[in-house]
Amino acid sequence: RVLRPDWTERAVANLGAALEKHLARRGFDVKRFEPATPAATEELREVKLLYEAVGSAIVQATIANQFPWKLDRFDYTVGDVGALAAAGGVDALVFVHAVANISSGGRVALQLLGAGGGIDWLIVSVVDRTGTVLWFARVYSTVCDVRDPDYAALLVEQATNRRPRKAR
Repeated sequence: RVLRPDWTERAVANLGAALEKHLARRGFDVKRFEPATPAATEELREVKLLYEAVGSAIVQATIANQFPWKLDRFDYTVGDVGALAAAGGVDALVFVHAVANISSGGRVALQLLGAGGGIDWLIVSVVDRTGTVLWFARVYSTVCDVRDPDYAALLVEQATNRRPRKAR
């Protein structure tokens, strides 16, 4: 795999715009969080790292392994993010994490022979001021290319239309 920063920037812009538009259509007042101070930037970095660990735990417990007690009691937190939410003037934070695999011609040929291919996925989560993960959805795709705004919007629509197993 080769990371392509230009493709990443395009995908981030497309997914962000699609999510903002989709949530706004549903009546949410959405704004991107831009830390105003170095301290807020550092706090956001730390919360992102915590969220990555928590998100990974959620995937392992509820999707990969499907532990019954975790499916019945969805209870995850990243710790208090009240100061960060207050600094952004928001009630909740939305985290988005995506992985996209754009195959080369040779890889496409191997995929046609059944030699495995990349699966793209998108995770969208909502975390309240206490840090509680209120909502978590993960979708997969083998056909979406999030560099295309229409495909990014389709993936966002699929993720945000999913109902969590247990909602708070």
